Amino acid sequence: MSYALLIAAAVALAAIYKFLPNKRFFPYFCAICLIVFIAAVAIHERSSNEEVKITPAQIEKIHSQQKIFADWYAEYQKDIDTLAGNWRRYHGLIENFKAEGEDPDIGDFYDQMSELEKDVLDEQLKVHMVEVPKGLDDKISGRVSGLIKKMQTYADAQTKTVTMTKESAYPVAKNNPEVLKKKINEIMIRESPAGLFIAEEVAAVRAELTLPEEFEKEAAK
Repeated sequence: MSYALLIAAAVALAAIYKFLPNKRFFPYFCAICLIVFIAAVAIHERSSNEEVKITPAQIEKIHSQQKIFADWYAEYQKDIDTLAGNWRRYHGLIENFKAEGEDPDIGDFYDQMSELEKDVLDEQLKVHMVEVPKGLDDKISGRVSGLIKKMQTYADAQTKTVTMTKESAYPVAKNNPEVLKKKINEIMIRESPAGLFIAEEVAAVRAELTLPEEFEKEAAK
């Protein structure tokens, strides 16, 4: 790279010399350019040769945090899977109810939705007990806290949607089936939780906990 810059500078100086009105000052101009070029090359070489230093203790700390996060995330993913499974059940119950035609069994739908409500309430309580694991740096703890908040917000919205749907089908109300189907559909559209997108946060945590390849190799020796 330095040689390429040197050649480019020589070509530029030749062009400047050709069109310079007063060539008496050209040597001084060249000297200044040379000094600047040498200083720039020296700074570049110095920065290129500087090694990122990390102590064995820092490597051990990162490895420890990697394990802490991996163990915590495995449990977190189980809760995400449970929430997703409950939501699939919700949509399945609604689709089955709609498919029953003009005379659906509203009582059976209510009972099934009540069972689902119990499960989503249990999961909602569980996710609100999830905490940031100890042993993580503040920055990583903040990201993990964000993951927990997203999951809890999703669980709250899911529970609200299921409960409202169940209550709308309360048998004593003697709902007109078609009116009930329309009402349930409106609840589903209006109250459904926003998608639980966590890939960006998880990728950020993993990036924070990733050692450069050369340090991983060194630590493995």
